[in-house]
Amino acid sequence: MVRQVTGKIIAMEGIDGSGKSTQTRLVAHTLSSYGYKVNVTSEPTDGPTGTEVRERYLSGKEKIDPMGLQRKFTEDRMWHMAQCAPLVSAGNIVLTDRYYPSSVAYGYASINENGAADRILEMNVKAVPRPDMICVFDISPELAIKRLEGRNGKVEIFEKRSTLEKVREGYRVYFPPDCNTVWIDATRRIDEITGIAVSAIMKMLRKDDPH
Repeated sequence: MVRQVTGKIIAMEGIDGSGKSTQTRLVAHTLSSYGYKVNVTSEPTDGPTGTEVRERYLSGKEKIDPMGLQRKFTEDRMWHMAQCAPLVSAGNIVLTDRYYPSSVAYGYASINENGAADRILEMNVKAVPRPDMICVFDISPELAIKRLEGRNGKVEIFEKRSTLEKVREGYRVYFPPDCNTVWIDATRRIDEITGIAVSAIMKMLRKDDPH
């Protein structure tokens, strides 16, 4: 039986190496097994701007000023949400592996300008929908780096310990735990992490769609 709910956007967040991509897939599978219509997306997307960002800038092949990169992320995000809008309208739960909280947290870490993260947040809030829930999969930078070392030797520009420490701080500053933001200990067993995330999402769904 397909469960009828109001469509949602749920941002799956965390520093690189936190396991959020794995959890996005597992949470989607679990929710689908309960009868919910679920779509998994990710950022940067495979759209024109997302592909440009990933291949030219995140790879380190070309330089771009930090705020210029953030504008590229926002442009890609707007394209992303245009693709997701019909799904949300149709009552689907969209799980996005990264959304604008990533831009804010990584901007906080990489742009040495007062108020830069605030400007990034403002730019995104004006451009795209707010997520209905944010799940932050929390892990220490030390453990994250150990996990990243096993990724085919491929390192993106943000995957450095000092940077990850600042990114984690950025998440804590701008997206502390509240009614719509859930922090999850990502050092727990994989099944436990999935269970915590699913429980939080189900609680939100029952609250918004009690029938």
